[in-house]
Amino acid sequence: MDRFTVRRKLLRGSLAAPVVLTTASPAVLAQTSFLACITRGGNEGATPFADEQCGGNVYRIEVKVFQFVKDGQPSDDKLYVPSDTTSGLYDSTDGLNRGVAVPAGFTPTEAGTRWKLVYFDENGREVGYGFVENANGGTPVSCSCWTSFNFKPL
Repeated sequence: MDRFTVRRKLLRGSLAAPVVLTTASPAVLAQTSFLACITRGGNEGATPFADEQCGGNVYRIEVKVFQFVKDGQPSDDKLYVPSDTTSGLYDSTDGLNRGVAVPAGFTPTEAGTRWKLVYFDENGREVGYGFVENANGGTPVSCSCWTSFNFKPL
C-alpha cells in the first residue's frame, strides 16, 4: 500500500468516529459581552433628552414632545413629555421642571419628537427612561454597545 492509500483510510476512519462538540449558548455569550460593555461605563452624565438618537453617544428611544397651547400660543418655550402614563403630569425636556400640571385653559399639543435616554440592566432589559437616574440599578449604554449587542432579553 502506498502512503496515500494509508492516509485516505486513516482519514475515513477518523470521520466515522463519533465526535461530541459542546458550545456555549449565543444568548449567554451576548449577555456576558453586553454586561462587560456596560461595566466599562463612560456614559455617566448623559443628558435625559437629546435631538438625535445617539446624542451624547448613548442609546435613546424616540418620544413625542408637547407644548401647552391656548388660542394658538404656547404657555412658554419649553417642550414637555408625560411624566408617566397615568398621572397627567409632564416633565420639561430641559430637566428644570418635573411633575408639571397642564396650566388651566391650555391643551397639551404635540410639537415633534425628541430622544429619551434609556437605562438597561445587565440582562439587556430596559429598566428606566429619561430622568430616572440609575433606575433599578440600570445604566445608560453607548450606541456602539447597543448596536453590537442588540439581542432579545432572556
